Amino acid sequence: MIILFSLLAFVNGGFLMLSQLLNAGLGLRIGPFGGSLVNHVAGALFGGLLLVVGFGAGHFVFSGVPVLYFLGGCIGVFIVALFNYSVPLVGAAFMSVLWTSAQLFVSSLIDHFGWLGSEPIPISASRLVGVGLLALGAYLVFSARGGGNEA
Repeated sequence: MIILFSLLAFVNGGFLMLSQLLNAGLGLRIGPFGGSLVNHVAGALFGGLLLVVGFGAGHFVFSGVPVLYFLGGCIGVFIVALFNYSVPLVGAAFMSVLWTSAQLFVSSLIDHFGWLGSEPIPISASRLVGVGLLALGAYLVFSARGGGNEA
């Protein structure tokens, strides 16, 4: 089962980058925040369609949901807008490595401290090495494109 979910996570990462590249193209034409707005409206409409046709898992009830959890959508607006602005300037590979590095760093902190209701998972030496190697990868990708001196 872990292999299936690992494969799904890998495929999802590919879809995520494809989505960001499409959004960046849209953002170049209508602006970073305009592109983010269109992205979120289209996503909401598609998500609503999936719920209507029966792809919703579980119940759809807002009562009892902490307000904090609704901030994800607000943060998403900035994520898409920043990608729309940055990808054309620094490239998809560099943005992907930086974003993945930041995700691994922040998720390691969330795991370590058990934030947002998760079970604490202490940061280990191997996790620190993994974060460091990803940071080194980001540096190598950045330096391979001339250190960003073209912009």
